[in-house]
Formats: sequence, C-alpha cells, structure tokens
Amino acid sequence: MQQTLPLTWSPYIVWSQPVFGDGWMDRFIYLVDSRDGLPPSARVEAIKSLMKQLKRYRNCPCLWVQVDSPGSWYVTALRGALTGLKLDVAVLPLGAELRVIDFLNYPFPVSSRRPSKPSFECLPFNDTALTQSEKAELRVLRCMARMEYAGLKEIASLACYGVTHTRHLVERLQTKGLIKPFEEVSARDKKKGPRWAIRHPGIQYVYRSWNIPHHIPFRMKRIEQKFAGPKHREKSRIFTARLRKAYESNFEVWQSWTEPGLAGQHPDTIVWGAYQGVETLIWLEVETGKKKGLKHVQEIEDRFWNAQVIAERHNVRLMFVFLSMPWVLRVVTEHARFKLTPNTAIILDNWMDREHLARPIFNGVNSFSCEDGYKRKRNPKRPPRDPSFFDRFEEK
Repeated sequence: MQQTLPLTWSPYIVWSQPVFGDGWMDRFIYLVDSRDGLPPSARVEAIKSLMKQLKRYRNCPCLWVQVDSPGSWYVTALRGALTGLKLDVAVLPLGAELRVIDFLNYPFPVSSRRPSKPSFECLPFNDTALTQSEKAELRVLRCMARMEYAGLKEIASLACYGVTHTRHLVERLQTKGLIKPFEEVSARDKKKGPRWAIRHPGIQYVYRSWNIPHHIPFRMKRIEQKFAGPKHREKSRIFTARLRKAYESNFEVWQSWTEPGLAGQHPDTIVWGAYQGVETLIWLEVETGKKKGLKHVQEIEDRFWNAQVIAERHNVRLMFVFLSMPWVLRVVTEHARFKLTPNTAIILDNWMDREHLARPIFNGVNSFSCEDGYKRKRNPKRPPRDPSFFDRFEEK
C-alpha cells in the first residue's frame, strides 16, 4: 500500500543563501487550522512525527507550516515549541510571504538539482467538501476525541453549541457508528444523563481531519493531559458555556481546550479568543477545596505566575480565572500576592455558578463572591459590594 502524507509538495529555489549558496529546497506545505480542536502542544507532536516520516523518503525535506489563525498566539505558540529542535520548519500565518530566514534551522543544505516528485501520495484533508451539518458533526467529534467520555452539556460547552443542537448532532453521530453510549459510570452520574464516548472509526475520521500522519502513537498527545476527579473535570468543561453566557458578545471564543499541555504547564481550561476585540487568553484553574488553605494560596500564586510568563512571552492579554468554594476564595483573597500588569486580570468566583462571571479589570481583581459567599440571584453586572476587599493585592 502506497504511503500517504497530509502535505502538499511545493519545491522552491533559494538564491544567495549564506553558507550553502543557491539551490533547491525540497519544500512541503502543511496546513493547520487553529480552530480545529487540537491544542498547540499536540500539533507540535504531529509536526515532529510528520518530519520524521518525511525523512524516511527524502534526503533534505523542509516543512512550511501555514496556520489559519484569527490571532497571533497559536502561531507563536507553535513556533516557540518547535524552536531549538533542529527541524527545517517554518511556521507562519496563512497568507504570509515565506522567506528563507523564517525556517527555524536556517541556514540548511539545499540541492543543486530540482527535487524529484515524491514516491508517496500527498493528500491533505479537504473540509471544503463538507456540508454545514457535516462540519458541525466534525466539530463535536473533535471535542470528544480529547475526552474519555462526556455528558451532553460538557460536549455542547466545548463545541460552543446549544444543548438542543448538540443533542441532535450526537444522535446523528451515534446512528453513523462514530460514537457510543458510555456505560462505565457510577449510578449517581447516570442520573445526570447519558455519557458518550467516541469510537475507533470516529477517532480515525478526526485524525484525518487534523492531518495527523498514519501509524503514529498520538492518543496520549490528543487527550486531556492530567488526572482530575469527575466533578473537577465537569466544572472545567462547562466553563466555556458559562463564559459565553456571562460575557455574551463581549468575548468571542475562537477555541477552548480542557487540560491542554502549554509550555510545560497544565491549566484546567484554556479559552482563546477576543475580549472586546482584543486577543485574549483565559487561563482557568479549578480547586475543590480538599487541601489546606495556605497550600491553595501557594499553588494559585505559582499558577498565576506561570500563566503570566506565558502570556507575556506571546504578547497576549491574560484573564486568570480561579473557581473554588467560598472559603477557599476567602483564604486566597486574604493571603495571596499577585504582581498585576495592565495586560493581566484576575477573577475569583464560586465554582457552583453556571451563569455568571465577573468582568475582567485589567491590572486588577474582580469577583461576585464576597466574604458571605456567592448569592445565586445576584445581578451579574453588580460590582463587588466592598471594593476595598481587593486592596490587599499588590500591583506593579
């Protein structure tokens, strides 16, 4: 059977390259959709595997990664993770002009002759042939490919669809044999509604849509990246739905991932989008209150610092959201010290709320949870009752 790789072959001649001079690049193009449900860390592993397979057939291949992205963060996250790996790879936004110096391992050897046609088939996934209904089904499948199993509300939240619409999509996917009911849950969880899991044919379809090379170990790269209890994980998964309901048109969600790997860190959820038109990362941490109070303080300070470093590295605004029980929020508010900047905002809120979320105050902290705990019917636009409640936080 002929080998197939999800690439486009596009040989290119280089003029006046230092060290190696003029010659031909054996260039391949790899298309990436930043909103296809695959986090940057997993996409990096796909690119590394793709280059490894290419080198089995070609002497000096180079890869031009073209990223269809509404903002810069996904592009810079990919480029940063690939830097230093000695791969002849260039990562650029779709439509950007390629320069030879954009390759991360530049300068590199070139050939004096035009490369011969590949012996393998080049066949990237073509989603333009899909109907709108098929695209919606694929969006749901991509979300489910990252979860062992999930309930309807969790799937709807991550796909950014309504629950009713998601239910119809799930029913169609089950009819097609791409997903199945997941029965290995507790009796208590069964009362909350059915759980669903993706089947092997569904995984294969998602891999093709992600342009993942054949026969590579990819399961541990695509799934949620750390262990969490069912309740903890549910709060992380439904956060995007809570965010969309609370902020409405103020926040445009481009993509959200639960438990992605991100520069060695594992936030509970990352939501990437635009807050009031400006590219923004939302970094969510959820705590169940099973640790001692000061332990929570230490951990949330460390996680905020890690999130801030990553956001500054990629020049993107950061909203750091911490959801927990009221007593944990009180301890964090009393003892935590955060170095705030004009591009960072901290939100502390009750994890039991599914509808409201305090608005970000950049270079500041906001919350609907005061010392008496969360009031379920509190007006979501109402500011904290006591603004001095947050004066203990340090600012730069």
